[in-house]
Amino acid sequence: MKKTVLLATLAFFMCLPLGLEVRAASFFKNGNALQADCRSEDAGYTDGVCSGFIIGVLDSNAAKSFYPYCDPDNSNVRQIRDVIKKWLENNPEFRASPAADLVNAALMEAFPPTLRWRTDFRQDADGEWVESKFSFTQTEDAGQWVAYCADDTYTEGAEVWGWSTRLPNPLYERLDTLKYLTGGDQ
Repeated sequence: MKKTVLLATLAFFMCLPLGLEVRAASFFKNGNALQADCRSEDAGYTDGVCSGFIIGVLDSNAAKSFYPYCDPDNSNVRQIRDVIKKWLENNPEFRASPAADLVNAALMEAFPPTLRWRTDFRQDADGEWVESKFSFTQTEDAGQWVAYCADDTYTEGAEVWGWSTRLPNPLYERLDTLKYLTGGDQ
């Protein structure tokens, strides 16, 4: 009996550091690591790591149809990289946060979506299908608030707000994403 208790106690204390380590590293890269990669001015390895990470975040967003920012027209990876690099330099207080969240926050501030009411694709009184429409004010038609871009891409407001709740509180408040859930001061 003593031997079993001793073994169980030993196993618990041996596994304890592993559990803490997993929780502490629950994301791949933080803003400090991304900034270090993005500081490089050479076209070598670290520049590729920085740009590759950013492209990975953008591709992941596109695969999930998650657009908390509007894609800038005619931009390239270097320009988007410069926006994120500048944001990281100007916001050191947030760099301990997950880098993917900071990429989205930087792009949301640089290229913000507008707040729109989206009515659902539906049938009218004659049974004809009516496309979804976007407006600045809430209508009586079933719909929802969305983060809208001029090319008709949008993300449901609840999704943008849900993502932003993981951010540090000052950044969450600065992005003012609650308006995409509630309609703001419309």
